[in-house]
This record gives sequence, C-alpha cells and structure tokens, in this order.
Amino acid sequence: MTIKELYDSVAELGFENELESERINGFYLAANRAVTQINRIRPATSIYKLNHFPLINKISEETFEPLCKDDEALIFIVDSAKSYYFECNGNGVATIEKSTDSGETWETIKAIDLVSDKGQFEQYRGLILDGDSPYTGMVRIKFSGDYIYWVQNVAMYGSLLGAEPEQVPAYSKYIVYNIASLTDDFVSFVCPPIRDATRGKGFILNTDYFVEGADKLLIPASQTGVYEVQYYRKMRVLSRDDDMETIEIDLDSELSCLMPNLVASYIWADDEPAKAEYYLSLYNAQVSEIVSRQKDLKPAVYRNKTGW
Repeated sequence: MTIKELYDSVAELGFENELESERINGFYLAANRAVTQINRIRPATSIYKLNHFPLINKISEETFEPLCKDDEALIFIVDSAKSYYFECNGNGVATIEKSTDSGETWETIKAIDLVSDKGQFEQYRGLILDGDSPYTGMVRIKFSGDYIYWVQNVAMYGSLLGAEPEQVPAYSKYIVYNIASLTDDFVSFVCPPIRDATRGKGFILNTDYFVEGADKLLIPASQTGVYEVQYYRKMRVLSRDDDMETIEIDLDSELSCLMPNLVASYIWADDEPAKAEYYLSLYNAQVSEIVSRQKDLKPAVYRNKTGW
C-alpha cells in the first residue's frame, strides 16, 4: 500500500474526496502512529550476517585467565608474528624480541612500559616490525620487571587486519559484537537472536553464546563461521517530503490493510468521535482475525545439539 492509497482510503472513510489541508499534518502523524501500533501485532524483523572469523593466536598456551609475573619473567615464543595484543594489571616492561639463530640469542625490537595505576587491566596492542616491514622469523614477548603484576589475553597474530596498530584486534575467549553499531535499524534482539542455519546443529543461547546489555552478542572465538543474527528493526517514518505515489507503507500486505481504519479513527477522534469509534471497532475486529489465524499456525520446531 502506497501513501497515496492510504490517503485516498482514509479520505473516503471521512466521506471526502481529499482531506482538508489542516488535516494533512495530522494524517502523517496518525499514519506513523498507526504503523508503530500495527507493527506490534507481528513485529518486523531483519537479519544481519555476522562474519565471525577472529585472527588465530599463534601462542599455544591458554592466556584467558590472569598469569602472574613474579620473580621469573613470563615468555611466549612464536614464529612469524606480525602483531601483538595483551592486557596487563601492574607495572613492568614487555619486550618484543627477535631471534636469527633459532632462539640462541635475542635482539630487542620494541620495549613497552607497563603502567596500571588504578589496579585495572590495561590494553596494549601494536605491530611487530623489523624496520618498516613485519618480521618473519622467530619472535618472543617477554614480561619482566622488578614488581609483581598480572597479564591476560596474550596474543601474537600471524596476520594483519590493517597497517595501523589500532587495527590489531583484542583477544579474548568471547568476541563482542555490538549489533546496534553494525546496523542502521536495530531495536532489539529476537529471542534467540542467532539463526544457526549453516552449522546443522544447535547453538544455544546462554550456553554456547551470550547477550550482553541490549545490543551486544558474545560469540566464542573458537566457533568461527557466518551467523545469521535476527533482530527487531525500526519502521520507516513517513513524511510530507515523500512521494505519495511511490513510497510504500512499511508493513506487509496483510498488516497494511489495517491502516485505513486505524488512521481514520485517529483523525476523526476529536471532531466525530462516533465515527472514530466505529472505525476503531472495525480495526479491532481485523486484528482479532489476524491474531487468531497466527495462533492456529503450527509452532516452529527447534532442534538442540542432541538432535531432539
């Protein structure tokens, strides 16, 4: 249904060929209010395809939990690392070093001062360069210093997402995705938000992945793949600048049919309350029919990891 088709229908319900000029603004306000109201019957959804392919950490040891640097230095050695990321709580030095003789001797590439005055884990990230180019030999990161401190989520990556240190991704057990910032029309998640169409097995909310706040998904770094994230979307707002002949009401064809009666009930509420009440009753009858038909549909069948 176009805006013009809705406009003509509402005018006819007022027994007019067209609405009086002073009612035009009211028409658009009523139309947007009606779209919001009708959308609650069967909320509009959208899908964001989330490409979840975190960089692979070349460090074999697990570093998700805090590791203590006390009397002995903490050292992680990999081959051909191009960038690093870690989090530190405390004060010391992290040294990026290279070796040209299979680890017999080490040469400093970069020394990083570690400072955490507030007792919180601070993030550190950067590129591992030999001059202006990434180093291709054996590399290690050594945590040392005079004082005790803790490091976690230590990573050395063999690939780069870009040429800037800020593009080195954080490393953690779960990768956080803010879906609101990745889309233009996010309202809230459908439950469950992930439609795992590509795995052929269950991917269970609050077991395999989590929702944080209103708009963030936490996906295990190890569970790579393309995920279909379902969310309730914003509805298109109608305005007088729209081309009435071509712009469609942002509802499916069945729900669009509810618009004339509801908009008419809003428009005539002050001047002709009896007429408005009549159109509202017609609208409510239409809604009851749609809701009843939806209840008669068979529920979707979900399959968990065991196949049931």
